[in-house]
Amino acid sequence: MAEKYLVSESIDLHSQPFVYVEEKDAVWVAGKDASSYLQGQLTKDVTKILPGEGAEALLLEPKGDVTCLVSVKKTTENSFLLSVEKGFGPILLERLKKFKIRVKAGLISDVALSFLVFNADHKRDFSELCDAHVSYINNYLASMARNSQFVVAGDSEVKTYITRSAIWRDMGAYEIILPGFTADAISGHGFQLPQSIKEFMTKQVFIERERYDFLRICFGIPKMGVEIKNKVLPPSLGIGDVVIDYNKGCYTGQELVARLDARGNNTPLVLRAVVYDQGEIAPTDTAVPKLYPEASLLFGNISGGTLTSVACMANIEVGIAFIKREFAFQPLATVSFISDIKDSPANDLQVSVHQPPLRDIARGVLNN
Repeated sequence: MAEKYLVSESIDLHSQPFVYVEEKDAVWVAGKDASSYLQGQLTKDVTKILPGEGAEALLLEPKGDVTCLVSVKKTTENSFLLSVEKGFGPILLERLKKFKIRVKAGLISDVALSFLVFNADHKRDFSELCDAHVSYINNYLASMARNSQFVVAGDSEVKTYITRSAIWRDMGAYEIILPGFTADAISGHGFQLPQSIKEFMTKQVFIERERYDFLRICFGIPKMGVEIKNKVLPPSLGIGDVVIDYNKGCYTGQELVARLDARGNNTPLVLRAVVYDQGEIAPTDTAVPKLYPEASLLFGNISGGTLTSVACMANIEVGIAFIKREFAFQPLATVSFISDIKDSPANDLQVSVHQPPLRDIARGVLNN
C-alpha cells in the first residue's frame, strides 16, 4: 500500500487535509448490558458517549497495568465497536472475556479499516460523508444482527460516526472507521468500499507509514507491543489527560490509577520525545538514521532511559523513550547516546529530550 499513499511534496499541509489508512482489529460489544459492562472496564466514561460518538481509552489489568489503547465508537445505544492496532485483537478480546461474568452482551471479533484524517474541518470536509457513513454502519449492524444472538441492529439519529481523536491534540485529527473492511478493499480485491468512501478518497492526499510514524513519535502516541508492554503504568504514557476520566466510577485497574493520581502521577518512568538534528545535508545525499530502538540514553555517565520507537525525515530524527523521572523533567537536556546492541558508544551523539508534542518539528518536516 505504501506507494499509493505518498504525499505530494508541494502540498501545503498547514491547510490541506491528509489521510493515513490503517487496518485494525476490532471487537463488537453488543447487547443490553454493553454500556454498563464497558463502564466497568474502560478508563473513559462511556455513559457520556452518545450514539455516533467515540473516544480513546485504556483497558487495564486489575493491578493497573495497561493492556490496550483502544478507539471506542458507540454505534447504537446498545452496541460499541472497539478497535486496536492490527495483530492485537486477540489480546483485546481475551482481556474483555476475562471479566465478562453474567453480562447480557456479546463479544464479536471483526476487522476494520481506519481513515485517520489530519488538518480536517469537520463541517467542511465531512458534510456529505456523514450521512452516507451512518447509513453504511446501520446496514452493517443489521447484517450482523441477522447472524448473531445479540442485539446489534439499530438506527441512530446522530449523523456521524466520524469522531475527533483526542490523543492527536490540536492536529484536527478525525477517525473514520469502516468495520468489515481490510486493505484489500482499497486495492480492488475482496469487498468493495462504499461509493461515498471511494469519492472521499479521490479528494484526499495520503501519507505513507514513514511519515505517520514520524508524526506519531512527535506527538508521543504510544504503540501497542512497543511502548505499551511490560507492565507499563497509565501515567507513564503521558496521555492520561485525554484517555482517562479520573472522576468516573469504579473500573478494573482504577485503584492504582486513583492512587497514582493522588500522588501526582509520579511514576518511575515517563515517556518523552528525543530529537537528533543531523545538520545540513547535501540535496543529493540521503540522511542515514543513527538512532534505533533499545539503545540507552546517558545523562552524564548515568543510564537514564531507553529508546523504543524512532523515525527519520529529512535531516531530523525523532524517538520515543521511557526516561527515569529524575531526568525526564530537565527541559531540553542534552544526553549522550550509546548502543546497547553494539555495547560501545555510537559516535557519542548529542540529543535533546522534550515533553511531547513536538508540533513545530512535525509540521515543519511534513511541509518540506
